[in-house]
Amino acid sequence: MTGFSGTPEEFIAAFEDIFELNQPIADLIEKLSEAKTPLFLLSNTNAIHVPFFTKKFPVFAKFDGAIYSYESGCMKPAPKIFEIAIKKLGLEAGTTIYIDDLPANCEAGKKAGFQTFCYDFRNHDALLAAIKSPV
Repeated sequence: MTGFSGTPEEFIAAFEDIFELNQPIADLIEKLSEAKTPLFLLSNTNAIHVPFFTKKFPVFAKFDGAIYSYESGCMKPAPKIFEIAIKKLGLEAGTTIYIDDLPANCEAGKKAGFQTFCYDFRNHDALLAAIKSPV
């Protein structure tokens, strides 16, 4: 359908290597982990990307748990994925900070009861101020 004529292995290699590390976020995750802050990941992603980015970027090992859309059968901003996260990760939505870079996902997080922050990589300091982090 796509016109790709390579091997499955070549397709996977091209498809998976699309990520760049956001170093300021990685540094923040490291600091929060060192401070024993519980960290969870809620990601719209697939079965090819997860093993790739978790291997390529060791910072993902700092998360205490994760909910992936491909495992959940639903994606952000659908309310169901937030319900799954709350239940499976044992979260109290009202005391959990949910950070996302898409306004629709942030709005859905608010509707699910989370404290939300809509992240803009061009203004990382706004996130640090919002969560009162010295990083």
